[in-house]
This record gives sequence, C-alpha cells and structure tokens, in this order.
Amino acid sequence: MKKRVIWYLAGIVVMSLGLSLNVKSHLGVAPILTVPRVLSGLLQWEFSNMLFLFYAGFIVLQFVLLPKKFRLFDLIQFPVGFGITRLVAAFTNLIPTSEESPIAVKLIVLALAIIVTGVGVAVSVDMKIAPNPADGLAAAVGERFGLGLGMGKNIVDITSVIIALVISLICNHSLGPVGIGTVAAGLLVGRVIAFFNSRFRKYLPEAEEAAGYKK
Repeated sequence: MKKRVIWYLAGIVVMSLGLSLNVKSHLGVAPILTVPRVLSGLLQWEFSNMLFLFYAGFIVLQFVLLPKKFRLFDLIQFPVGFGITRLVAAFTNLIPTSEESPIAVKLIVLALAIIVTGVGVAVSVDMKIAPNPADGLAAAVGERFGLGLGMGKNIVDITSVIIALVISLICNHSLGPVGIGTVAAGLLVGRVIAFFNSRFRKYLPEAEEAAGYKK
C-alpha cells in the first residue's frame, strides 16, 4: 500500500505538471480547464482558486449522479483537488513561456503537456486510491448513463469546451482559452494513457489489481 501511495502522489504531481504545460503552451488549455480559465479571466480571480471551486463542484455532482454509491472516502478528492490546484499554480509560475514565444516552442510545450498529462493520469488512476475530481466526475457520468469511463470523459470534456466557447464568444467575442491545444489534448491524452498502460502498467505496484483507463 505504501508503494501505491507514493506512486499515486507521483502521478498527481506529474499530471499537474502536464496541465500546467498545457496552459503555458498558449495554444489552448486542456478541455477540463476551459471553463475555469475563461471565468477566472472575466471575474479577475486567481485561476488556481477558480479551478478548485470547479473541482469542488465536480465532487458534488458525483454525489448527485450516484448518491447511493458515493462513499465517505470519496471526500478525499477535496484535498486531492486542492493539492492539484496548488501544484498547477506553482508550475505555471515556473514555466517561462509566454504569448510571444515562438510557435515551435509552443508546439514542443504542447506535445510535452499531452505526454506528461497522460502518464500522470495513468499512474494515479492505476493505483486505485482516489480519482482526481475531474476523472471522478467522468467516471460518475459514465456509470450513471451506462457509457463507461472513456465516454463519460468525452461528455465532460465536450460539455466544458462548449460552455467555455459560449461564454467567451458572448463576453469576449473570441475563442478564449479554446485552441488547437484543447483539441489536441482532448484527442491524444487518452491515447497516451492507453499506450502507457499497455507497455508500462505491469511495472507498477500491484498492477494486476489496478484498474486500467480506457477511452
């Protein structure tokens, strides 16, 4: 169990770095970050604080969707979500890219973001300890409607992007945080997770009992 906790925490840190790289690519944030990103700009809130507010909402929605299956242990997602948002804040401050960075640099950062996020999600999910709030919501949506985790994630991602686009177009007359990086992350992170699990999951602690991530 101790090894699983260490690997789980490492996965959370790596995933947070990946999300931060996605933001700092300046090519569009990951789908799940689009709404908190656009609202933080409109309301002049710190992005990490807005993200935690959304994570808290995701946990509440899990209870609404699956009230009989929501466990007291699932509340651990609150500190997990808080930790992720603090890590995202720290990493985004450390990564030196800007809007003026060359497109080649932005594309490299985006590619790293997709790979790093996928690896982090795969490791943390495979440890079967607690999902991050976004994946927890995706799992709840998938289970509630009998669609599976992968389709649940697609629904959450697409809904987030649509809401962010509507808000951005109405309030800013622009696409806001939605860009090629958003599309790339939505399409490719799941592939990275699947590849990682097919090649490396066997090397993780108690991998034979871990739940895979299928998109």
